[in-house]
Amino acid sequence: MSFTAGTVTEATEDSVTVAIDDDTSIVYKGFTDVYVEANAKVSANALLGKYDGSFTATNVAYVRKRT
Repeated sequence: MSFTAGTVTEATEDSVTVAIDDDTSIVYKGFTDVYVEANAKVSANALLGKYDGSFTATNVAYVRKRT
């Protein structure tokens, strides 16, 4: 399940990356089945895939230096 709305930037056989904005993405890993494709728009609580057991989500924030 997606924690927040965003755009799928990458979908592999066992992971999905959802961009929340230009600086923040959430990577969901450990799926046994993935239900979305790259470039899909997802809403909060959207079903991204299926887990047989536990899951891992990593929140990555990219900070750009503004000049």
